[in-house]
Amino acid sequence: MESAGGETESRSEEPAQTERPSRWKRLWKVVVGVAAVFAPLYGLLTATVGFTVDFPAVASKLPWVDPPPLNGAVNIVVPEIALDTEKKTERDEKVARKLTDALFAGVQEELGKAGRIEVGHAKNRDVSVYRTEDARTERLRKDLASRGGHIAISGTLVPGTVDRLRVEVYLDRNRLDEAYQLGGLQKLSVEEFGDVSLNPAAQGHAQDLLVRKARLYTQLIVAVGWYGTGGTQGLVRSLRSTQALLPKFTEPAEKAFGWLLIGNTEARLKRQDEAVRAYRKALAVDPGSIRAKLGLAEIDYLRAGGSFSEGMCTPAVSRLATLRRLERKYLNVRADLDDDRHDLRPRVEFALARTRLCILLVRGRGSIGEIEDGFRAAAAALEQDSRKTWLRMLTADSYAMLGATSLLRLRDRDPDPVTAARYYEAAAKTTPDERRRTIYDRRRKQLTSRH
Repeated sequence: MESAGGETESRSEEPAQTERPSRWKRLWKVVVGVAAVFAPLYGLLTATVGFTVDFPAVASKLPWVDPPPLNGAVNIVVPEIALDTEKKTERDEKVARKLTDALFAGVQEELGKAGRIEVGHAKNRDVSVYRTEDARTERLRKDLASRGGHIAISGTLVPGTVDRLRVEVYLDRNRLDEAYQLGGLQKLSVEEFGDVSLNPAAQGHAQDLLVRKARLYTQLIVAVGWYGTGGTQGLVRSLRSTQALLPKFTEPAEKAFGWLLIGNTEARLKRQDEAVRAYRKALAVDPGSIRAKLGLAEIDYLRAGGSFSEGMCTPAVSRLATLRRLERKYLNVRADLDDDRHDLRPRVEFALARTRLCILLVRGRGSIGEIEDGFRAAAAALEQDSRKTWLRMLTADSYAMLGATSLLRLRDRDPDPVTAARYYEAAAKTTPDERRRTIYDRRRKQLTSRH
């Protein structure tokens, strides 16, 4: 017979000699002994003190065990209040933790519904110092990912002669479906207080601000959720909710976000005049809103006869004066993009390349290299970061447009059906739309069958 060590055990009739217990046998005896002592002790405590212990729940609170992902239909994470200061003091850190606890309690009370809306702290409970928006954005992104969150509600304390508190909302673009363009870090309000670390009244006012804004923003988040679900019913509910919240907004950033959401909703409901009014109201309170500027440019494209779902260069839109006006608008929006990583850049690059392609077809001349570079730039956004699933439709359209341009007969270039077939294949693999996938795949098959 094989022993635990893999050696053959003798079956001789001689009396067996006493063997020294293995290390695992000795360890098992220790475990059994501890259990024998602990079980009666636990039973005694339960009967005497009157409490029961849910061991998984206890384990989740131990410092060496990571909290599990939230499992609601909507998961809200409350990261630690950050500090914007040269040096973190113990007193400031203590205040930040106290403010975080107040914010968490307010959000939990307002929204927590088991199985539907789950609210939790971030995995990382450190109070950190951030001097740049990019660093704060990255921390909030990681905090969301640590618990599988959709939305983060937090803030940044700016200690000084007069302390300031910014209330922030971070929305995960990758989990907001059609509401992706509203995602990222939104610094929606800021208020000044006395020294919150020394003045209890000032600290109380700061806590009240956090809870009050959390309640307001949770209602706004619900409206964003309705918008993200799409469909007429969801869009109408989002519109009504946001319109009801507008009178409660006091900060310019709050108002701009609200009007932008209304503009996007009206545009998707095909009410162009109402969308234009909302975008202009967003620009009135936030003149630098790139989203509102792009929204106005896209409405102008639609009004000129353009389409997002069918042929891009329709006869109605293919008037040179109209195309030149659209080109200038998209160029102005692109000039306002202060960062190559801006999530609107792919949309702007695509719109500009689409417009220039129409100009080339109308005039019979133009820079095909510039046009194709624009479509490649739009497609590259998903290639460089595949987490951005909301870019799939735009990327697929970019591949399809590159397929179309590869088939153009130009003065210095012949049609290239082999390259075009590869682009249509990439478009079919990328698009989330079944109808478009069928169209792109059919086009690929037509091209490959001829060559």
